[in-house]
Amino acid sequence: MTYYLINRDIVFDNASGKIAHVHQKNTQQLKSNEWKLLHLFVANPGIDISVDQILNSVWDGKRAKSSVATSVKNLRKLLGDSADTPRFIQTQVMKGYALIADVTQLDEKQLKSTLQKHRSTQAKAFQWCGKHRGSLSLYTLNIVCAVSLFISISSMFQHGIFDSWLPTRSAPTEWQPMVIKGTLGQDALNYTACDSLLSDARTSNRLKHIEVSAITPTQRLPSLTWADTNKKVLLCHLSPTDHLYSADHLSSTK
Repeated sequence: MTYYLINRDIVFDNASGKIAHVHQKNTQQLKSNEWKLLHLFVANPGIDISVDQILNSVWDGKRAKSSVATSVKNLRKLLGDSADTPRFIQTQVMKGYALIADVTQLDEKQLKSTLQKHRSTQAKAFQWCGKHRGSLSLYTLNIVCAVSLFISISSMFQHGIFDSWLPTRSAPTEWQPMVIKGTLGQDALNYTACDSLLSDARTSNRLKHIEVSAITPTQRLPSLTWADTNKKVLLCHLSPTDHLYSADHLSSTK
């Protein structure tokens, strides 16, 4: 008996017309035309075979040339091949076809040794997976959890949940006027108190959360508010008086 190992993947039994993948036990029986066609290819690997040669070899020249294209298409399907990205049969423009696969001729003893070696490696792989099934499951679970955690943290970061925990990002400074409402007796104290409030709000990322109110609070503790909903001017309330002092040199970042 003569066997052919094609691309180290498919075994072709020329005596019975059967093919089988080396990692599978089941075989496929080729029809007469595909059987003869594959035998012609494996007997002439890498050689261009014309359509007329195929017609004469397979059908004794008694069929139309379209039969060749049909049989080649069927054989490619059985081999798991593609005309666009061929691994076995390649169409040679204006010439015919050629078997571009690696072909090794084996006797029965060599075939058994090849199959045993391949299936032994495959069996060892399955055995190892079965033996370490618990560890593999744990590793897989850890990977899934890590990916899920990464996605969750990324989503939270994008929604600004960690903004208050992170240092203020560097950004171009936009100057905003501030008006001081009330007095502490000296302008320097006014500036110092308001600047402290502004610095604290900026470093703790609370500037955007300051309420909008032009009315001075009743309490005597210094506080900041926005003058209106446009949030263009800050008001620094020192004490409930009507005296206003301009302090345009104070600034903040949005």
